[in-house]
Amino acid sequence: MSDTYWVDGKYLPKDDVSISPLTHTFHYGLGVFEGVRSYEAKDGSVNIFRLKEHTERLLESAKITGIEVEYDYADLFDAQIQVVKV
Repeated sequence: MSDTYWVDGKYLPKDDVSISPLTHTFHYGLGVFEGVRSYEAKDGSVNIFRLKEHTERLLESAKITGIEVEYDYADLFDAQIQVVKV
């Protein structure tokens, strides 16, 4: 499991990630998430299980709850691939 996180468009080590006390979710508990699994294949490559579906569902959940997402589908899709590579 990677200890690298994607925050505000940057890849950061776990120890450099913090939650702002002004974060809406911190105060009111409103948020959306997707649990995405990745697996290392026998050849050493990493496969992300149903990444397309997870990314679409995340954006749809945000839309339904009225959460504005500052990244589009392609940005989120690519970021997940990069986090797994790091």
